[in-house]
Formats: sequence, C-alpha cells, structure tokens
Amino acid sequence: MQVDGSARQESPRGRGPAARRASRAALVLLSVVCGCVSAQQRLFQGEALLARGEWDAAAEAFVAALDGEGLSQLERDRAAVGEARAFIGRGDLVGAEARLRRLSDQLSAKWYYLGRIQEARKDREGAIAHYRRALERRHGGDTALRLARLIGGEARSFEELLAAARVLRSGGELEGARALEAAAEAWRGLLAGAPAGRLLEGLVRHERFLSTYPSTVVLRARLLEQAGDRARADLAWAIDTDPPPSLAFVEWARERRAQDAIARGDMEALARALERADKRSAARVRELLAVGRLWRGDRAGAQALWRATVDAGGEAAPLAAARLAASLELEGRKEEAARVWPTTGSPDDARLALLRARRAARRGDLLGGCALLAASARSMLEGAEAARADDLLACGALLRAALAAYAHGDDARAAGLARSVVQAVPLEPASLAVLAERVDGAPEAQGTTLAALQRARLARSLRAGDLAEARRLVGWWKVQRMEQGRGHEDPELEAFREVLERFLHAGLREGLVLGRAADAAKLLAVLDLPPADPLLARLRACDCLRRLDGLPAPRGLAALPSGVALRGHLAVPARGLHFSAVAVTRTRAGGWILDLPGAFRASFRNDGALAAFLGAPLDELRWAEHLADVDPTQPPEAWRRGPPPKQPLQVE
Repeated sequence: MQVDGSARQESPRGRGPAARRASRAALVLLSVVCGCVSAQQRLFQGEALLARGEWDAAAEAFVAALDGEGLSQLERDRAAVGEARAFIGRGDLVGAEARLRRLSDQLSAKWYYLGRIQEARKDREGAIAHYRRALERRHGGDTALRLARLIGGEARSFEELLAAARVLRSGGELEGARALEAAAEAWRGLLAGAPAGRLLEGLVRHERFLSTYPSTVVLRARLLEQAGDRARADLAWAIDTDPPPSLAFVEWARERRAQDAIARGDMEALARALERADKRSAARVRELLAVGRLWRGDRAGAQALWRATVDAGGEAAPLAAARLAASLELEGRKEEAARVWPTTGSPDDARLALLRARRAARRGDLLGGCALLAASARSMLEGAEAARADDLLACGALLRAALAAYAHGDDARAAGLARSVVQAVPLEPASLAVLAERVDGAPEAQGTTLAALQRARLARSLRAGDLAEARRLVGWWKVQRMEQGRGHEDPELEAFREVLERFLHAGLREGLVLGRAADAAKLLAVLDLPPADPLLARLRACDCLRRLDGLPAPRGLAALPSGVALRGHLAVPARGLHFSAVAVTRTRAGGWILDLPGAFRASFRNDGALAAFLGAPLDELRWAEHLADVDPTQPPEAWRRGPPPKQPLQVE
C-alpha cells in the first residue's frame, strides 16, 4: 500500500495533478470563509505546507487532521506518514522513527522513510534492508534508485554493480539498469585484460547516468589511465559526484589506482597516485611494493619504502618502523635497529604486536612476546602472519610446560619439552637453562621469561632444601619488585609469593635435615616479612621450625594471629595423640576452630577451652605443616623422607 507523494501514482479518472491542487485550494478557502476546518482539509493543508518546507506548521496540521473525524484509513495513513516526513524535514530523526514504527508493517511508505532515516544516519546496511521491504510492498518513486545507489554507488566489484542493476530492473528503471550492466561488463573486461579503448566505447552512451555513481567514475578513470589518457584520467580520479563519495571509498580508490600502476609497472603514475593518496592508503601501497621487493631479494628497496612511510608519519608509521627495524636486525645492524624500533603504536594492532613478540623472542623473552601477542586483536591476522603467531604462542605454551616440569623435579619431561622449544626458537635461553646447556651467541633470558625461569628455580631449590640458592633468588625477586614499582609488577614476579607459600616450609625443613640452619636463618632475613604476615605466622606456629634463629617470638600455636588457617599434623605428646589432616583457625574473638578427620568440627571460646579438650596446654602442642613425611613428635634429626607417619589416633 502506498500513501505518500514520493511514488508515482495513477491520477483518479478525469483529474490530473493541477485539478487536484485546485480542488484542495478551494476546500481550504471554503474552510476559511466558513470558519470551520475539517480533518480532510487539515490533511490537505499539511501536504501543502510540507511541499513548501514549512515543517513545524505541517506537523501541526497533520496532528490536527489525525485528531479530527471523518478520515478514511488511507487518509489517516497519509497524515501519519506526513507527520513523520515533517519530523525528518526538521532533522528530528528520532521523533520521525518513533512515529513510523507505530504504522502497519504492510505500509510501504513506512519502510521507505525508515530507509531514508537510516541513510541519513550513514547506516548503509540498515537503509538497504528498509528499502528492500519498501520495494517488496511495491513502493514507487525513487525507492529503486536509492537502493541501487546504496548497493552499487561505491561498489568495489562488478558483482555489486550487477546486483544494483537487478534492483533497477525490478523498479522499472531500465535505462539505469542497462547502464550498470554495461559498466559491469567493462569492469569484467578490465580484469580480463581487454583493450581499454574498446571498453570505454561501450560506456559512452551511458555516460550521463554513470557519472552519478562514484564506482563507475573510478572505473572510467582506471580505463582512461590504462588507455594512456592521463589528463582525462586525472580529472576522473577527482570523483566529482553528487552526493560525494565517502572517505573510505576515496581511500580505496586511491589505493586501487596505485595498485594498478604497480601492476602496469608505471612508476610515474604510481608517484602521482601516492602524491594524492592519504597517509594510510600510501602506507598500504608502499607495503605492497616492499613485499614485492623482498620477494625479488631487494631488501634495500623494501627498507627505503618503509623509511618513506616512517618519514610521512601517521598511524601507519609504527608498523613500518617495526618492519624496518626487524629487517635491519636480520642484517646485524642492531644499533640502528634499536634507534628505529617504535615506542608508540596501538596495543590492539596485531601485526605490530607480532613483530614486537618475535623481537622479544629473539632477545630472550619468549613468554613476554607471547603476552604482547595475546593482548592484541589476534583474530585480525591472516595467512602467513597468523601462522607465525600460532607457532609463537605454541612455543610459549611448551616453554611454560617445560618450566613447570623443571620446578617439580621432573627432569626427563622438562628436557623433552625444552628441546622442542629450542627446535622452533633456536638459542631460546630458558630452554637451554633447563637443559643445562651453554651455547655461544645465545641471549640471556629477559623480562617475563627470566621471571618464570627464576620462579621455577625457586620452587626447585626449596624442594631440594638448597636454601642458599633460594636466598639468592628471593633477593633477586625483591630487587625486581622495587625496580618495577608498585602496581606494575610482572605476573610472573607476583607468582614468587605463591611459590614461597607452597614450598617455604618444606624447604626450611629439608634445609634443617641437611644441617643448613644458618642458611635457613639467612633466608628468613632476606624475606624480611612483617610480624603480621600470614606466611611468617605459619612459620612461627610450626613446631619443627621454632628452633630457627630469625623467627620472632612468640612461637608455636599461641603465635597464630586471627584469620590464619593451618592445615597439617597436630601432636599431643603428653597424651600420645597424633592427628593428621587437621585444620586449626584462630577466630577474631580469640577463640579456636578445630577441624578433625571425619568431618568433626569443634569451636572453643579461648585458649583454655582448647587446652582442656586436648588435655595439654598450647605450649605443649606440636604442629607441622601438612607434609606426609614429618612426625612432629620427633626431633629434627629424626625427620625423614619416606612413608607417611603413623595413623591418627582417636580422641579418648
């Protein structure tokens, strides 16, 4: 159904447009003379005011018509559409859309003007969808022309031109359809290498229509340049259409011109194209040229092109600088490369992140490079770049697995994984460290990779009771934390605290077994934990460590602060009791919560209540961290590795 004046309608029998206007004018005059205005007359007033561009007055007239009586449904639809058109005219797209949404979906004008609204908002896909619905409901006027222009106006392939031609044919615009079909055939011929002069001849009779489409203007410019008519081609490349093309299409056209010049080997045309191109388009063209020169072995030529992009500046400069620096590093010109490497650039640029990640891997920080790559828009990479990124991330995962095995003492598995990393990333320093191999020319581990390696070494040294090595690593950790500053700590450095919490008790205990009490005291001094630190509280509560110098008093369970939970072994030597898998927690009120095997939980309001339950004062209780090979009832000399302690006894 069509209710507005945007479409061509058949005039009622015996009445032309002039007769209809005269009739409406007579009705308006009659209403003024008689002092009464009907709803139908208000409708005619609104349409007359709409034609003169008096949007506010037209909207009021349409509202008055809708509030009146005597209008048919067709007239009410015309008034509602007219009100929406008045809102569009005065720029209130939100108000216009709200009024159109209330209309029936079967009304073609609803979808036509919704398409106009989306077109004004630069929403190409939304406008196309609405115009299609209008055409499906047989809306006339310029609907087909608008839809075809949206589809083919900035077409970047001949298939889009053919789609636009089909829209014009369906709307009865045969001349325009034939023009676009001829242009699509010429585009196909250009791709096939047909003579440009003959292709231009086929477009001459359609020149008036084709001059309104930016895509066909660009097609004509390409054909003129191919035919050697540079003067007319330069004029055509200006793309002087009404309305003008979008900035994105202009950039695409300039880049297309440069690519055509490269394909023809026309360096003069290429220079003209780059002069007129924006920085981003020129950078993309230089990148294409650089890749071509690299394929031919002309690395110096590629570097010159990257330098030109860097000198031009703009958002493409950091990526070009990174490519230039990577090329210089491959030639061994490391100092020059260091000066060229960009210090700016979007962190979301996956191509720049890939170059930085590969550089980090070459310099000894494979894991840091993987972190850079993971934080970027990885899905934007394609082809060979995507494959390189996947390979790098896979190597990073292998290295992490190798370091985890190394930390847990699984040397065979760690060595196998490390060799896989070295095969993919030669001279990778952390893998060589796991393999205990020294290779001339290999870089030192750096950044995140060094922190991960040191963390694995810390876990390994604590497991083995090598407290001197643990002290060295903890000292390194504290220096790194101070250098990085609070709030900017590498996640691998943050994980040092986790390693200490998991393995420090075992390491100190093993050090005492091996007679390294002095090293244990030095390690505690390096840690320099505040008295209220939960980790230090656990050390002070553990009976097997209470003899260590450097632990502040008090010690034993009585030293446990509120809110810190201990899990492990509890012995009551005076009663011959020994419990494993026990949890003890000091409450904020000074009481205790005791969790025993068998899901038994007891609460005690103070130290005396707990001592009465266990049958011994707190200073006679013996506590050990949850280690299967420790019996806290025995002196340190009797601690051993081997089977778990005796079975826990039940409370009498």
